[in-house]
Amino acid sequence: MKKTALLIAFSLTSILLTLAYGQEAGTISGLVRDSAQKPLDGAVVSLLLVKDSSLVKSALTEPNGSFLFSNLKDEVYFVLVTEMEHQKYRSQEIVLDESHRAVIVPEIALLSPQ
Repeated sequence: MKKTALLIAFSLTSILLTLAYGQEAGTISGLVRDSAQKPLDGAVVSLLLVKDSSLVKSALTEPNGSFLFSNLKDEVYFVLVTEMEHQKYRSQEIVLDESHRAVIVPEIALLSPQ
């Protein structure tokens, strides 16, 4: 009897862990340029949840203007890009789900301040 209960408990735990951690992690990447189409190195890219605008991750753009967020859960996000010499940029909603695991944000061109 104890063996059967232990086996059932182990099986249920395995199933729950598979469901919780079995999803593939998603990625969101993109490229940030200035208005002259030059890559922006060191711009701050923040990844936020649409539902409450909470910060998920942030990163600096690479010298080629690229950024990458990985190991993301299925959610609806948006990207906020800031750089001292340019206007802020806020993306449209970005959906990560079963059919959208690797999303590439359309190229972002930051405008100079007016």
